[in-house]
Amino acid sequence: MTPTPAQLLPQTLHGETVRSAQCGAVTATEKLYAPGTRLPRHSHATSRFCLLLSGAYSESWQSSLRTRRPGALTFHPAGEEHSSLFHSPVRCVHLELSPALPLPWKSLSQPLDCLERPLAGQVRRLQLEWEDQDDFSLLALESLTYDLLISAGRTGPPRSVPTVLAGLAMEIIQERFAAPLTLSDIAHSLDVHPVYLARVFRQAFRRSVGDAIRDARIQFALAEIRRNTTPLADIALSAGFTDQSHMTRTLRRFTGRTPSQFRV
Repeated sequence: MTPTPAQLLPQTLHGETVRSAQCGAVTATEKLYAPGTRLPRHSHATSRFCLLLSGAYSESWQSSLRTRRPGALTFHPAGEEHSSLFHSPVRCVHLELSPALPLPWKSLSQPLDCLERPLAGQVRRLQLEWEDQDDFSLLALESLTYDLLISAGRTGPPRSVPTVLAGLAMEIIQERFAAPLTLSDIAHSLDVHPVYLARVFRQAFRRSVGDAIRDARIQFALAEIRRNTTPLADIALSAGFTDQSHMTRTLRRFTGRTPSQFRV
């Protein structure tokens, strides 16, 4: 007889807690998972988002199996069963929603991989607010979570082939952003014309392939800068930048701060 999957109570999560914060009706909790950790099939009593900050893991739900990489944001409705396998040290933030929220929960009954939809800008802002907090960050986190929740509730019909193609392109970017990577490289991997891929990618994510590659490099670099004392020149190269100067110019342009300011 197959055992019944466990259901975790509200504000109960696997993993080692790094920090947590209450953002109105949203409970944000950062967790660490050791490589090789396997979570058997389980569910949660409350709906939540999971934002992957670093590392990689595989997740199985229903008949789907997906590998999550940094920047991935997943919506898990209450009671949805899934299992996980962590391939490397993983750091993620869970955004748990209070069941008291007056929401149309029936419209939020399916899991959602937010990287497959035009939400990438909101996801990046969510990560930056959590990683680099100020006096307004908790309010911003609550607001961004509600924005994403509305998008999750408006999932619409099943994804079309172009949207699937754009999602596959995003997966390649998350896997290979640190290497020299171009639109043509990704198009070749997917066996499509670069012009067609550029069009469907922009339709799906409201940004170009080049923007997505740059954003992936920025996210990786910021995580590495904050978490260790590795020389900035080494981080720049491991993130896919030409050199430290290239990384500094990019961070200053898109965050308003230099790499060294993120270590203060």
